[in-house]
Amino acid sequence: MQLDREVTLVPGRSYAVAVQITNPAAATADAVQTIVTVNVQGVAEEVTTDSVTLIQPLTTVPQQWDLYSFGETNKVVKPFRVLSISRDQDLRRKITCLEYIEAIYNEASDIPEIPYSQLETTIEVSSVSVAEETFRQKDGTTVSNLNISWLIPRNKLVRGYKIFYSTDEGQTWHEWGAAGMTALSASIPGVRTQTTYLVKVCAVSYAGVVSPGVTAHPVYVTGKDVPPSDVAGLKVTLDPADLSKVHLSWLPVSDVDLAGYRIREGTAIIENLVQMTAYTYTAAADRLHSFRVTAVDNSGNESATPATANITPAVYPAVPTGFTALQNGDHVQLRWNKNSASDIAGYEIRQGSLFNNGSLVQTGITGGDLIVPVNTETTYRYHIKAINNAGRYSEDVATAEVTIYGLTPKNVILTFDEMMLQSGTHTNTEFGLSQYTCLTFPGLCSDYPTVQCNQVGGSVVLKLQDGQVTGEYLAARKDLGDSIKVNLAADFISTALLSAGNSAALWFRHSRDGETFEDWKAFAPVALTTRCLDFKVILESMDQTNSPIEVGVFNLAVDVDDVEKTGSAIIPAGGTTVHYGHTFLGGQGPDNMPVFTPMAMGAGVRAEVISAGLTSAEVKVVNALTGTDVPGTITYRVKGYGG
Repeated sequence: MQLDREVTLVPGRSYAVAVQITNPAAATADAVQTIVTVNVQGVAEEVTTDSVTLIQPLTTVPQQWDLYSFGETNKVVKPFRVLSISRDQDLRRKITCLEYIEAIYNEASDIPEIPYSQLETTIEVSSVSVAEETFRQKDGTTVSNLNISWLIPRNKLVRGYKIFYSTDEGQTWHEWGAAGMTALSASIPGVRTQTTYLVKVCAVSYAGVVSPGVTAHPVYVTGKDVPPSDVAGLKVTLDPADLSKVHLSWLPVSDVDLAGYRIREGTAIIENLVQMTAYTYTAAADRLHSFRVTAVDNSGNESATPATANITPAVYPAVPTGFTALQNGDHVQLRWNKNSASDIAGYEIRQGSLFNNGSLVQTGITGGDLIVPVNTETTYRYHIKAINNAGRYSEDVATAEVTIYGLTPKNVILTFDEMMLQSGTHTNTEFGLSQYTCLTFPGLCSDYPTVQCNQVGGSVVLKLQDGQVTGEYLAARKDLGDSIKVNLAADFISTALLSAGNSAALWFRHSRDGETFEDWKAFAPVALTTRCLDFKVILESMDQTNSPIEVGVFNLAVDVDDVEKTGSAIIPAGGTTVHYGHTFLGGQGPDNMPVFTPMAMGAGVRAEVISAGLTSAEVKVVNALTGTDVPGTITYRVKGYGG
């Protein structure tokens, strides 16, 4: 309805418009003008306007210049009869009025007979209306109230009102408010959101009779349904020290009723109502990750448009490229291209048929090359993986092979063939015939392109006892007799490569004094100074019946380095003993003695070796022509090994 002036509407209050409708075609004077009152639709926030919305339509359209009255419905309006208007002074008038009571002016001349038996015993209110009011407090909490208003006929006298509400469709009613309520409006504070309410207003007569009440239309309390502000400025970055970790950060939302932030990866919620504007996510797979961040308020509303960002973490490091193995004398030179990722902790290299079953060569390597000593002329297969700071290995493996030949002869001082000695102790293990034969070996020969004939089968093998899935064999202690510098090597061949569930590992420890031993460690060729050596084999099998684990070759070798000493000595006539200043373990001379080579100083003389031992040699100087012993001076070189 369009008004001729602006009016102000306040939330939580009920308004109505009373219009004086003029009917020119009325048959009687009383019907020419009638007053029609219609409720006005409430507002959610204060507004000043000259246009209002009526709750129900008018039966007759008002004419221009029809009189109207606008105001709150809980205000009592009384009509007055103007008796006189006088001038008090300029711009001031005095109006004398008398309250207009229609019943007095239209009173019949006779006294009516009142049918007391037919008088109504209860009085009911009318026009009960209920509206939700939701507002946000300074502390960010949201409160919802129910504002109720009603009318009572002017000629009806009541003592007060009672208000009841129900949240179960009228099955149970709860009274609200204090006794003796006389106003035509009320407000029920702090109602539950997401709930439908029924409200009933009952009138209480002066006799104390409570009317059945008038129920308003159901009201569904939505609470605050306006979403909070959208999250902005979402950034995602990978942690340089661990590329599986994703750092998320965003700008804060300033809404006072903010409950927190909801973080999703894909469609899954990974964090609900986080209170900070930063979060770290640890990925479990190398794939594209899509993150979404929204704001959530105290009413559970979620911001409309999420902040989004995509990134691909690196959970597992890439395998090194360019891995090669080349022989360099008695060593293998391993080279590879270092991984460019920022979270690489190092590399691990193993030697064997497969990475999982191979013996450890070295781990934690930070460079791009490694020199590995070798002691057997055979084909070596090396495998490499990268390791990141989280301790994860490359999913793939790089492999390189090299065939070794022309090794320098070794000064082997001791060898041990455990398959022949069988001098150790068993724990769930035994020596016996191999279960692998041409008939029992699964598949075809072409199924095992990397398997050598001496890796499976044999008349004597070390294996698990029947029914066992794990066991240990401890070889007898090897005592070298003294603490010396030696090189250890082993030929250790098993069937571990035939099944992913099998493993055969060779471990060793050593002691320089035969009493205090270092910790056990996986065996790899090594140079050390020691006296006593312990070796053990640990066998494991997931399927001992169909894929038994066996060790077919178990040879240990101890060799020493070449040693060369030089010096000079004064030799008296008849000869003398020359001490080397070193105790050799042997050499390439007669009876495996060191080779002692003297040279006499001066013309016409020469040196002769009478005998050579591990610590000294007997030498004399003679005349080159006559062979007569003469005194002289010699220089010498002695070459052997060990010591």
